[in-house]
Amino acid sequence: MAKWILIALIGSLSAGWAAEGEKRVEGVLDPKAIRHEQGFCYTVDLDVPGKPDTAAGRASYLRLFEDEEELGPPHVLHQVIRDTGRGAFSHWSGSPDGKGAMLFFSTSDNSDPRTNGRTYKWALVTDRNGKPVPSQFGLLKSTPCRLRAVPTQALTRDRNTTLLAHFDAADNNDATYARVHRAEVGLGSKADAPGHFDGGVSVEGTTGAVQFPGLDNYNPLVGTVEFWAQSRAEKPIWNDGIEHWLLILYPERAGAGSRYGMTPHFLALRKTAENTLELKLVTQSMAPYAAAVGLRQATSPALSVPADKLAPNDWHHIAFSWDLRGSGRLWLLVDGTGVTADLKLKPDRPAPNPGGTIVLGGFWGLPGDDVRTSDCNLDELRVQDCTIASRLVGARPVPNRGIDEARLLSEIDLSRAMLDKLMELQYRGGWAPGYQWPTYTPTGWSRIGRGVDFWFAHGAGAAGALLRGWMLWGDDRYLDAAIEAADMICKTQMENGAWAYHYSYSRGEFVPWSTHAYIAQAMQSNQIRFLCLMYRKLGTERYGQAIRKAGDWMVSIQFPNGAWGWEAYPLGHKGPYGHPALNDAITPQAMWDLFVIWCATGERKYLDCVLKGAEWIRAVQAGAPTFGWADQYDEQGNFIWMRDFEPPAVSMQAIHAATWGLCLAYDLTGDDKYLEPLRKVLQWMDTVPEEQRGWLWYDPEKNVPVVAYYNEMLPVTDPKAIKEIIPRLDAHYGTKFPWQADHIRQQLKLRENGPIYQDRQGPRPRAEFAKGGPTANEEAERFRRDLAKVAREQLAAWAEGKPKSGILGGSHEYGRTFEIGNAVSYCETLLSNIESALVALGDLPPERLPRYARGGIWNWTYMEPERDYFATPLAAQKPGG
Repeated sequence: MAKWILIALIGSLSAGWAAEGEKRVEGVLDPKAIRHEQGFCYTVDLDVPGKPDTAAGRASYLRLFEDEEELGPPHVLHQVIRDTGRGAFSHWSGSPDGKGAMLFFSTSDNSDPRTNGRTYKWALVTDRNGKPVPSQFGLLKSTPCRLRAVPTQALTRDRNTTLLAHFDAADNNDATYARVHRAEVGLGSKADAPGHFDGGVSVEGTTGAVQFPGLDNYNPLVGTVEFWAQSRAEKPIWNDGIEHWLLILYPERAGAGSRYGMTPHFLALRKTAENTLELKLVTQSMAPYAAAVGLRQATSPALSVPADKLAPNDWHHIAFSWDLRGSGRLWLLVDGTGVTADLKLKPDRPAPNPGGTIVLGGFWGLPGDDVRTSDCNLDELRVQDCTIASRLVGARPVPNRGIDEARLLSEIDLSRAMLDKLMELQYRGGWAPGYQWPTYTPTGWSRIGRGVDFWFAHGAGAAGALLRGWMLWGDDRYLDAAIEAADMICKTQMENGAWAYHYSYSRGEFVPWSTHAYIAQAMQSNQIRFLCLMYRKLGTERYGQAIRKAGDWMVSIQFPNGAWGWEAYPLGHKGPYGHPALNDAITPQAMWDLFVIWCATGERKYLDCVLKGAEWIRAVQAGAPTFGWADQYDEQGNFIWMRDFEPPAVSMQAIHAATWGLCLAYDLTGDDKYLEPLRKVLQWMDTVPEEQRGWLWYDPEKNVPVVAYYNEMLPVTDPKAIKEIIPRLDAHYGTKFPWQADHIRQQLKLRENGPIYQDRQGPRPRAEFAKGGPTANEEAERFRRDLAKVAREQLAAWAEGKPKSGILGGSHEYGRTFEIGNAVSYCETLLSNIESALVALGDLPPERLPRYARGGIWNWTYMEPERDYFATPLAAQKPGG
């Protein structure tokens, strides 16, 4: 039968994928004979003329086709086929003599080959000389490319540089700059070698390499590597017929199969025994001891350029570049001339593992593997997180737009230094309420010591800043730190869906400071908003479950009248608790939290509660003469005492909170009924004598400022108030509050022509949202205005070990303190500035910037940067409905 197949096919070999003169033996896999093994892997017994791979080494040249499309790569570890699939296969026998061979394979889309209706063929192909033709899977169709100019001086660091090594020192090979670790960690190189521009490094013989840590020192998704090489061998390496390893980007977890939705991706550059320079992308796991052999033999996408004509003793500029986004692309150039090719990568493929090691000038292997170093002098290694495309002939130059790159580099360094410090301070996923200076030992409110804090915003804020760092630069460490924070937040969530305000951590467990939950002072808001962002950016369902659990709890504790209470909710308590409140912006804060949860989940029950809260605010507005609001109410809407110094009076703090909540409802609906209460209270405020303005509380009937203590409310002019109450309150709580009239007037004026939204550059009519998002010119102007000057100066002083007031704080109780909340805020200011610069320079697409505000409590808007979050079903309701 095999002979018949061969004869029958000879006449058609010039068509399809077979080259002229080639011969093949082929067969069709019987679906009934195919067995499901594990995961995406299927097996079938295969008795064919060619030898299979065995433990003794690779011997198979079998090729596999799915409806005439070649599958691959071949020779893949069985566990990788199980975990990843997507066409990978192995022709294998567990017996040294090759008997009992089987085909371990997967389909292109990981469907079941027994039922997907496709035809699977194996083939053994030989050329006209009878030599086996290996798999052509991943063979790239390249086109020429050329640099506008080959560098003529030592390379410099720019905004895209992740590692730069000049190799000028005679006693070490440390990098001049690296994003993470710049120390060189390899063995067997010589640091005192001559360089192209100054000093260099050499690697000769069969062992040795220059090595740098790769994690976040190269971006596995996109980047460029370039360096200079000069042959040192007696016979120049470029045409010596011997393989030489030049550079390998070696991934983390290289010897493991797919995990975390990622798989190993190697980028290997070598001079082959056929005297070509070859760049190969290998997307399968490799045992470290067999990596050189595996990369050499892997049938994977590769580019090559001739090397045999290179000037034997000259220095040669070598560069390669990769872009594994979308369909993917590779570039390879020598002395400015080379080739590029589209990788035609499949969608929904695993992402590349993080970087592990940058290996320059050599590699490793076992005796008999014939691994040879570069036998070269090497100089000027630069790694970048951008492709080389913009430097090629024909590329459109990106306007500088007046961006001061020196200032940009400074801001990149300072913000990354703070992000690295935040990672260093992170403990069990979170952060303490405060830190002492200069020891960074935990301190702050309640002195919880080791543990995590949710009272203050900086815990979720630090995690959000780290996530922004990952979104900006792709650093895997920053993403892992953000994930650790999110996982900790899920772990500490109480069974009712809320969080305590502190958790100590010792003896292997978190213990809440209290089993009571507050919604005051954003003690729930910060976790909710951060988890919403993580849920939408990563799609992790446990984060979605946690925010729904929190949202369901907040829905359950809303009063039937629409308000929320200030008091702490005991664990296990069902339904509303305490009394309806505006103090500490309780009700509008809950409204906003549920709105953000709706933005993340789309579940209407959370959105409906927002308007219930606004209706309560309207209902409890006082009548004449003040038309104001109180800190707390009973269930019938009457003013009542909160603590014994918070009287049943009109409160400026409550007016501020009511304004916040009513404006949210108006912006969501466009219904003017939510602004009318503000006009009423403004009429009263404009009648208050100037000398009586600025106090926190006002008698709702007598229309005069008041203070209180021990449930006794007195006018501020009362002798007892002057002598006893005011000094006592000012010592711990305060008696003054900004007069709200101008604030209310401003909010009404902003909405003269309808609802607004918080644009990235300030309030803006919602009607203008459709006009478009940020542009490169706008962001360039924003960067040039240097809005981050104060933040940059603060972080620069801190980086020098001499922090200014702002990052440096203190009190008699806590001593000198590192003010982590301010530090996070300064860091985020720089991150926003860097985003603007990178948009202006074309490195970052403008659509990556949120149309709404960003930073701090607004980081949730990165969920869907281009979305109009206020475009809700509520906006379609008729005014007054």
